[in-house]
Amino acid sequence: MFSKKKLSTQLFKKNILAENGFTLIEIIIVLGIIGAIAGVILPNLTLSVDSQMSTSLRNFTSQVRSSYNNAIFTGRLHRMVIDIKNSEYWVEQAPLGYEGRPPPVENTDAADGLLKKDRRKKLLEDFDDRAKLLMNRELGTSTASNKKFYTIRSIPIIQRNVLRPINWEEINDSIIYKQKFLSKVVVAKFLTGLSSKELTFESIARDSDKNKKEFGYIYFLPNGLLTPTSLQFTSKSGNESTLLDQNGPKFTININTLTGQSRLLEGFQNADFTPPKK
Repeated sequence: MFSKKKLSTQLFKKNILAENGFTLIEIIIVLGIIGAIAGVILPNLTLSVDSQMSTSLRNFTSQVRSSYNNAIFTGRLHRMVIDIKNSEYWVEQAPLGYEGRPPPVENTDAADGLLKKDRRKKLLEDFDDRAKLLMNRELGTSTASNKKFYTIRSIPIIQRNVLRPINWEEINDSIIYKQKFLSKVVVAKFLTGLSSKELTFESIARDSDKNKKEFGYIYFLPNGLLTPTSLQFTSKSGNESTLLDQNGPKFTININTLTGQSRLLEGFQNADFTPPKK
């Protein structure tokens, strides 16, 4: 009788524990699961500066390759615009048939009698007329009573106006990709093989003219060539947004004009546009 009473008491206590709490083994298992989940999630909530740099460089080089390939496959001139001050970049696609310059003079005898300015204007108008017939690509602002088409002057208009805010009405589908560098990642220096001018983050960020912007351009031609370009990447200072972090990670990307290949180097290195050795 006593043993049955004792057994029932033990069962009663066990049921109380089961209803009111967990056993030690259950607690250990739950803590282990929570720890495993935290180990996976927490490192991704706040990326380190090195992780931000790695992700930014990977995205940038991937887009360089994508723009290079798209220019060849679509037969359209592409241009990557790098906003050094705001640490972002985007890719523009030119209208079909646009080569960045007026077409050659087809009838030199008829054109010789014109002034240089008038001859250029006529060439542009003729090219526009042919483009309307061949491409038949209307602008988004085109209406039944007011037809508007892409012209050879669409991209130059963007080039002239890109230094100030504009509405992308002249060529409203030109931007096909846009991306910001993560957090404090910046282009410390931009240099092309076609010009001796260097664009540096510190000189642009400290310019007294707050409305002035400087852009770096990489052109991708349909024939498989691109602007030879060298970029230096680092992070900006946490104390002063116009200065570079002298102790931050530093990398250089040299882009080859013939292959479109991006060569990633650690540290700030000299511009080198030769193909990498295999």
